[in-house]
Amino acid sequence: MAIFVSVLISEMVMRGGLAFSSWDRLGNPAVYFDPLCDEDYWLALRRGEWGSSLHRVAPSEQHASTGWIPDRSSLDALEAFPTLHRPAEYDETIALFGDSYFFGTTPSGTRISDSLQGLRPKSRILNFGVGGYGLGQILLRLEDRMTVLDPGSWVIIGVLTTDIDRAILQVRDAPKPWFSLTEAGGLSAHFPAQDPVTQWFKEHPVSANSLLWRRLIRTVQLYKSRGSEATMPACAVAEKKALSQAIFSRVSAVCQAGGLKCVVMGLYRPIDLKQGAGWRAEAIQSAQQYGLALIDTAPKMRASSTGWAELYGADDHPNPSGNRRMASWIDQELNVYGRVGTPK
Repeated sequence: MAIFVSVLISEMVMRGGLAFSSWDRLGNPAVYFDPLCDEDYWLALRRGEWGSSLHRVAPSEQHASTGWIPDRSSLDALEAFPTLHRPAEYDETIALFGDSYFFGTTPSGTRISDSLQGLRPKSRILNFGVGGYGLGQILLRLEDRMTVLDPGSWVIIGVLTTDIDRAILQVRDAPKPWFSLTEAGGLSAHFPAQDPVTQWFKEHPVSANSLLWRRLIRTVQLYKSRGSEATMPACAVAEKKALSQAIFSRVSAVCQAGGLKCVVMGLYRPIDLKQGAGWRAEAIQSAQQYGLALIDTAPKMRASSTGWAELYGADDHPNPSGNRRMASWIDQELNVYGRVGTPK
């Protein structure tokens, strides 16, 4: 009886801590759930005190086909984030699609799109990046915005390693669209109802029956990995790899249908460069199997004369120097492709 009462009290303390505490050891959803695997992490984050500290790159609003986009008051008529010195008349269009690495977390004028605009003053640079997107949402954003792109436009698709993981989640910053694989290996899209986000999170509590059990499992995982993500057990790896390949196949089909010249740019977090990106890097590189050119930034980052750590800010996103460096790599690759054609 005493053991039962102790377990019950522990469970109540943890549930109360998760909902009301900002203390790292009690209120942080990461001590119970893996944000790359467990949707309960995001449900807990939005309901608890830690939700207020969630990194947001900009105010967002719901979007029927992609889940969310930046507040439209911050976007231009094409739903792109304004780029500094974009010309009224231009020779070509270069559209950037991706998550917060491409949207940018640095001040306006210092983002990748701004740096690329400076390097290619006769081009129209369109920044369609959105913070928090996974690979599936990047595809949906491309499908939604391809109607404003002329045939022959360049499309740079920035894919961060964890965008592969996000593709299977049904909720993150908000309820999100997601894809599943059909028996034939194709994609089936699923879209959430357009309910008010705050109300949706209230109606969808954490589903785990026992936080005590989840805390025990997570503690063992963190202990065995010794704090290294490279040795942390990854969930649904085969599913994520298969889904990413199906998404890249559809990206390629969309690009061909629109006459777009599409290039995938592999993006890496500091921890990926330090510990290795493993199967996630392989998933990004698989884009080449579907006729998509690839700019892999990992070797370029590691070869940086200043050291790759100097290219990131405190939020683990590229800082202004990192943005300038990545813009220069895009510029260099497009110059090569302009001479020899996009590699297949």
